[in-house]
Amino acid sequence: ETCTASYTATQTDFDNNGGGDGDIDNTASAAGTSGGIAVNASNSTAVLCTQAPHLTMVKFADATAMAGNLTVGQVVTYYFNVTNDGNVTMTNVAAVETAFNGNGPALSTPIGEVLTDNAPLLDGSTDATANNGIWSTLKPGDSVRFQVNYTVTQTDIDLL
Repeated sequence: ETCTASYTATQTDFDNNGGGDGDIDNTASAAGTSGGIAVNASNSTAVLCTQAPHLTMVKFADATAMAGNLTVGQVVTYYFNVTNDGNVTMTNVAAVETAFNGNGPALSTPIGEVLTDNAPLLDGSTDATANNGIWSTLKPGDSVRFQVNYTVTQTDIDLL
């Protein structure tokens, strides 16, 4: 007799690396009797469950700043959109300014963060502490937007 079964891999399968060994294991058993003697057989198979973590970030400034008509004291808002485009849940996601050539104080920890895209089948992206610059749990397909502000200085204007 031939039996068929199917299994739909879950996000937990990928997040747990297939139980820790990189694959989803399945074992089946068969049992029967012949002349009063019990006969048993079993076999296993494994399907790869390869983790592929990946983040993409897009940074942009507010439209007023992009128009180029900056004035001293103007606040420019920068946004960092971070998307989990891998296949595993990411934790402690943060956006950090690595290069900045403004003449005022360097950009600091983001002042705000919000989930901007929530994949419909993978609910569960959460943030344990609001507006601390770290998004706690970002599921695959979800995006979070961090926001920072910069105040334009006279030196910035003079160097334009």
